[in-house]
Amino acid sequence: MPRSAHLCHPHPLLSALPHLLAVAAMAGAATLGSALWLSSPVRAGQVEVEFVQPERFSDAGQHPIDRQQVLATLSQYAQTWGKRLPPEQSLKLQVLDLDLAGRIEPWPGRLGWTDVRVLNGRADAPRVQLRYQLLSAGQVLRSGDVQLSDIGYTLGRQHGELAYEKRMLERWFSSNFEAQ
Repeated sequence: MPRSAHLCHPHPLLSALPHLLAVAAMAGAATLGSALWLSSPVRAGQVEVEFVQPERFSDAGQHPIDRQQVLATLSQYAQTWGKRLPPEQSLKLQVLDLDLAGRIEPWPGRLGWTDVRVLNGRADAPRVQLRYQLLSAGQVLRSGDVQLSDIGYTLGRQHGELAYEKRMLERWFSSNFEAQ
């Protein structure tokens, strides 16, 4: 049977399609206002992240492309905190140094040596040095410099990109800035 023969006998639902679309449009019009109201943006605070001389960081990745990816991931993660701040507040972060969990070691592979991040849970804990300002309507509420480290980073299961660093930063943010 030629392929075009299948097109000569449309499925019965296809003939009902215009009617179904009209009913869906009428039902949608009734709920469109509700959907727009529910999807309207909720005002939230803002988080700005600046990496100060990232090329001098202790360990933000072995290669420049790795460093760019690490910094972008951490910046995007920190910016999600804005929705947990009151709308009038902003948190400005300057990352002064970063040392990712683990250390880079050469590892033999099928095509030669490659770099592998090895986590041993000892002196290779994630660390970050931050300078921050919490502002409300342009007024500085709090500011300071902090050194964060998580020496117990291998305790508990962590998955995903930069999971140990994100957990360390999350604990700091939650304990210092979480809207009560």
